[in-house]
Amino acid sequence: MTDPFPLRWPPGWPREQSPRQSTFRVSSFARTRDGVLAEIARLGGEHAVITSDLPTRRDGLPYASSGEPFDPGVAVWWIGKDGREQCIACDRWLRTRDNLHSIELSIAALRGLERWGSSEIVRRAFAGFIALPPAPGEPDWRAVLGPWVTTLDEARARYRELARQVHPDHGGSTADMQRLVAAYQSAEAELGP
Repeated sequence: MTDPFPLRWPPGWPREQSPRQSTFRVSSFARTRDGVLAEIARLGGEHAVITSDLPTRRDGLPYASSGEPFDPGVAVWWIGKDGREQCIACDRWLRTRDNLHSIELSIAALRGLERWGSSEIVRRAFAGFIALPPAPGEPDWRAVLGPWVTTLDEARARYRELARQVHPDHGGSTADMQRLVAAYQSAEAELGP
């Protein structure tokens, strides 16, 4: 999956240019953090990782008592019931806990769609995030992973191989890693079940 620190913003998602004060009444960061994890579990997700610029505990969860980081954005990643990596991110608000609360409410709304018989909407929403065509100037996923990649298993193996080379923790750059993640997500959308 991913490391909880630093913030791993999903490729292709625009960033908020003017975060603002929210009107949420968030009782505590810890309750919201735990609420997000519970909502993901109720949605059938596994291996949830909350990424932000907050310092993390030994278990990888952000500390509840930390001050606000320079970037209050939060992205929550998990593996869905279908085995695909999914993400919801928010940086609209000035405080990290408000962005996390927004994610909690969004996941609860997605669960509601499933309960109300509209689970196809949820599936299509998540598929839409990974099925976007490359932005102008961005290469097709085959240009990154290789034109010989024809199956999802091959794409996954090639992604892992290249990630060891381009990940910032191994001497690569954030931009190269984001390009690789975007390429893998596009390949997964095209080659997946």
